[in-house]
Amino acid sequence: MGFVKVASPISSLSTKKSVQKKPIPIEFDYVFAGIGKLPGKVEILVEKNVIPFINPVWRIPFALYERVKSELERLEKLDIIERVVAPTERVNSIVAVEKSDASLRLCLDPRELNKSIQKPYYPMPTFEDIAAKMHGHNKFSKLDATSGYLMLALTEKSSLVTTFNTPFGRYKYKRMPFGLICAQDQFQRKMEETFGNLKGVGVIVDDIFVSGNFKIHSKLVVSKLSPQRVGKTNCL
Repeated sequence: MGFVKVASPISSLSTKKSVQKKPIPIEFDYVFAGIGKLPGKVEILVEKNVIPFINPVWRIPFALYERVKSELERLEKLDIIERVVAPTERVNSIVAVEKSDASLRLCLDPRELNKSIQKPYYPMPTFEDIAAKMHGHNKFSKLDATSGYLMLALTEKSSLVTTFNTPFGRYKYKRMPFGLICAQDQFQRKMEETFGNLKGVGVIVDDIFVSGNFKIHSKLVVSKLSPQRVGKTNCL
């Protein structure tokens, strides 16, 4: 579970006032647990007349066999992936990556699929764009969206495009997997649709910047984070 660290107001970079940190009020705890979901569904647009492909099953090292199986079961319980029985035109491979905390992350190998995906090229704001929206404010917070792209639900058609092979059977993603060339653009668009109309709020991919009166603005943002979820948070 994440916490918001609340600091005293900072009026300028030269201030020497000590920072007082407090945990986020317990009324907001629900926002910082689990994997959330942004409103609606997104579609992975694929070029027509692309030759179907069936990638082979990734051979799992014996030492990782049970861990991969457990991770698949965990993702299935979280409704992130789902078993596939019917034939599909595309079957991707997966790879397992060990993270810094020793946990295992399963990643779709997107190389073949990316060749046929139509990238939407959604405009990405710069930090200067975000700073302009915060001009004149003296309290700031930054919220990090937990699990990023997994907050994007896929249409059924798009979900089938992500079908992947494992030694335990085939699965498909019900959320946007990491590595697809369209993921960042789709995520930025959805985040701006959700938070972009809030005064003093700016979004760059999975970072949500909030400025102004901390209590008022934080409650405004948090009210829009259900059923969305955020993770690590820093406030100044």
